[in-house]
Amino acid sequence: MANEDKFESMEAQFTKSLEELESRLNVKIDKVIETLDKYEPHMGDITNDIKRTISNSVIGMVKSQYVSITKSIKQEKKVLMQIKNDIETNSKQMQYEIVNAQKILDEQLETRYSLKESEIDNTMALFQNESLNNSLIFKNKFRDALEDLAAKDRYIESQLSNRDSAISSVRSSVSGHSYRLSSIDSKLSSYKSALDTLTSNVMSYKSSADSVGYRVGGIETKLSKHSSFYAERQTHEDDMPDGIRLRYGDVFRNEGSDYSSVTGYYTAPENGVYLFWFSVEARYGKRAVLCLYHNDISTGIESFEENGGGAGQVAFIYLSRGSKVSVNSCFSGSSIDPHRTAFSGVLLYTK
Repeated sequence: MANEDKFESMEAQFTKSLEELESRLNVKIDKVIETLDKYEPHMGDITNDIKRTISNSVIGMVKSQYVSITKSIKQEKKVLMQIKNDIETNSKQMQYEIVNAQKILDEQLETRYSLKESEIDNTMALFQNESLNNSLIFKNKFRDALEDLAAKDRYIESQLSNRDSAISSVRSSVSGHSYRLSSIDSKLSSYKSALDTLTSNVMSYKSSADSVGYRVGGIETKLSKHSSFYAERQTHEDDMPDGIRLRYGDVFRNEGSDYSSVTGYYTAPENGVYLFWFSVEARYGKRAVLCLYHNDISTGIESFEENGGGAGQVAFIYLSRGSKVSVNSCFSGSSIDPHRTAFSGVLLYTK
């Protein structure tokens, strides 16, 4: 309130000074006009206009300066009032801490003084009961008691100083903990971001795994159909005509029962890719040429041997369901031995 009253007093003084300035200016203007009246020709209403014009111009300039200065004073007043409020807030906080510290000190001092007053009362009672010969002893005890009281007062002051230092240390520690908590919050935010990224990656991997699982399921579906066989000749043949289909009587494997030892045909159970292998052993001094046939038409894949030797051939073929595959003689006069003359096939995958 003292600062605000001071500002209001300054504003009133400034206003008063401006009014006095305006009054003095009017007096000076009147004197100027009076001089003009005396020493210059009269020009009717022009003189009056000059007076009013000069007066109004000066007054207008003064008022303009007054308004500008008043506005600046108000702005400065607003800033100073804000500073005043901040100072009052800090002063209240400091006053609150000082009052609490003073209250604690007063309570401790009151307790100490009460004890000392009790001791002094006891000492005075003892002094009154003792003889004059003991007065010196009593004075010494009284002095010692006072010195002890002073020492305890100094101890209390030291404790209060230590308490202030401890409070300052605690505040510094709290500030450090606050900084560390802020750092921990920042790290937690970083970990959360990394966890979100990891979760996104896991979801992406899961989607990829599902896609792979779907594809594996498709492959398993393609491989779910099993068909394979292996068969050998039981007897030899001499001078076979060209195109004669061989029948393999010893069937060691026939998964799916798709090979017939009666007809010599392997019948494709599904659309897909098949692997076939066939071998031939020629009779000694003879020649044997066998070819792989598809639906009774030669594929051009042949196995050739002569003079008791053996040979084999492999073929990959795409077959439609129901297609027939066989091994036929493709040389007129082929002579075969059953020992290493065999026919085998397997469904690799459906398509």
